[in-house]
Amino acid sequence: MWGSTIPTVYYGFYCDPRLQKLYWTMISALAIACAVITLNPRFRRPELRPYRAAMYTGLGLSAMIFIVHGIMKYGWSMQNQRMSLSWMGLMTAFNLVGAVTYAARVPERWHPRKYDNWGSSHQVLHISVILAAVAHMIGLFRAFDFLHTHGVICD
Repeated sequence: MWGSTIPTVYYGFYCDPRLQKLYWTMISALAIACAVITLNPRFRRPELRPYRAAMYTGLGLSAMIFIVHGIMKYGWSMQNQRMSLSWMGLMTAFNLVGAVTYAARVPERWHPRKYDNWGSSHQVLHISVILAAVAHMIGLFRAFDFLHTHGVICD
């Protein structure tokens, strides 16, 4: 998730390296917090599963800060081209579906042991993450194409 925000900030704030660095620092700090939670054995207990999911959801939703800032600064039309916001929205939807499914333990909570091999919430999470990555990749290709085809003149 951390890596997906770096190019989005780069394209969205292409003309403002100061804001790029600010948002890269913010997202990096949040990603480090998620890594600590993931790697610390104290946070691996099953009852803390919703908190782990909430940490990653918070990391993903923190992108709203720089997206909204970019829209306010440059307008929807420009940022939709630079950041490919429509594709980023689809990526966010896939990630949220995966996180909520994982945290709620759906469908195995309704049918214990039936989804031990196929269809568990953990598998749904990973499929959602793959779909989100594909949406993000398409969005980045479009942002790259826009920037390198039309060019951006910085004031």
